[in-house]
Order: sequence, then C-alpha cells, then structure tokens
Amino acid sequence: RVPIKTDCEISFKKHYTQKGKTTTIPEFITITGAQNTIDSISYVLTDKVTKSDISTNIEEKITLLTIPNVTYSQEYTTLKIETEQLTGAERTSVIGVKNLPANIEITLFPKQVKFTYEVGLSRYEESLKDNFGFFVDYNATKDGSNFLEVKATTIPDYIENLNFTPQRVEYIIE
Repeated sequence: RVPIKTDCEISFKKHYTQKGKTTTIPEFITITGAQNTIDSISYVLTDKVTKSDISTNIEEKITLLTIPNVTYSQEYTTLKIETEQLTGAERTSVIGVKNLPANIEITLFPKQVKFTYEVGLSRYEESLKDNFGFFVDYNATKDGSNFLEVKATTIPDYIENLNFTPQRVEYIIE
C-alpha cells in the first residue's frame, strides 16, 4: 500500500484561492509486483494536471502513471481541490527591534505599520487573531542612514498579497 502523489500545476482566478489541501480519493493504493521492485516504490504519481483561472471546486478522475512490471489495485484516482473567494483585511502592528543591546533605547517614527492582505473567507476570522510580525534590525543603524528598513516576519502561510507601509522608518537612539 502506497500513497498517491498528485502532479498539479494550478492557478486561480483573481480573488480566488485554494481552500485546504489537494486530496485524492483514494489516498492510497495497493501495488503488486516483484518484491525488490515494490520495495523501492514510496508513492505512485498521477498524470500531470494543469488548470488555470480556477474559481470553482475541482473533482476530476485522473490516471495514475504506470510503473513497469507493477500492477495497481486501480488505475485512476479522483482529484479534489476546493476553492474559495479571497477577502481583504487591514490591520496595524507595532514594529519590533531585533538585535537591540540591553543598554540602548531606540525610538521609531512611526512606531507601527499599517498592513493589508488577502485571505480565504474560511480563514478570515483566524487571520484577525494571528500575530503578524514586523521588525527593524538595530545592526543596520551602523550604515549611517537615518532610516531603517521594515521587514515582515511571522506571517501565516495562508496569507496572500501582503502589503505594508511604511517600508522604512526614522529612528532616534537614546
């Protein structure tokens, strides 16, 4: 018994995204053949599936790629991909400072970033509870500039099209 692995190249229509993971039904199949051959097989791959401008769920029967001298319990699997609309959100976050020595204080202007992003409707409420991280690096003060670049960190993997402002902040070291 081995898992089925999909070979998918999927792109979505503007303002749509994938909801959850790509799945196959069944997820596993039984293979038979010479013992030394089947022992070296860790999964069975599907035919390549290429779709673009997707805005509706996909449920499609696809062929499994054959492996010489190996038989499968079935030759097909059903590919399932759920889609959902994206929605926008806008929030603010305090800018953190990395590598700040204990004996130094730094004041940033401004102290917060305003950021926007898109998220699938099913995860919108979750995105409002998640912590997003933005920071500047104290070590960059050594280059003589009056500005520090703001960088994004701790961004949930389901977030799309993240934008934030300002990209740079002024600072005073006290």
